[in-house]
Amino acid sequence: MLNSPSLCPVRFTLLYAAFVGVGIVTNLGIQMMVAAAMTTSVEIYLGMGLGALGSMVVKFHLDRRYIFSCGPGSWRQKGRQFAFYSLFGVVNILCFWTAELTFHFLFQPDAMRYLGAFLGLAVGHSLKYRIDKHLVFGAVCPES
Repeated sequence: MLNSPSLCPVRFTLLYAAFVGVGIVTNLGIQMMVAAAMTTSVEIYLGMGLGALGSMVVKFHLDRRYIFSCGPGSWRQKGRQFAFYSLFGVVNILCFWTAELTFHFLFQPDAMRYLGAFLGLAVGHSLKYRIDKHLVFGAVCPES
């Protein structure tokens, strides 16, 4: 297991950026699957919601283990952390949904919608790291 406190800052940043990339690909991949499966006016909102949920689960496990170096922990501890992680994930979700919907309504093509989502997710994840470090994992995991 990687231990983030022992990583140099550049390597740590690259690792975190890679995990953000995994989260973004998961999110947008789920959105594209929903868009391909549905042709209703609600597909954009259903895709955004399912994409956010899917990427949140994936990113939580990656962050918990490799970024914040948490040990196995109990189911109760993980549940509590995930609840806080999800609650504070609202910051990330608001950034990405605002950007995605703005690009969708201003530019219309799906490619622009996904560009807006990507930009919103990049900003949201950078804010979310700071929140997670201090409020979600800081009290129970080693300092990172």
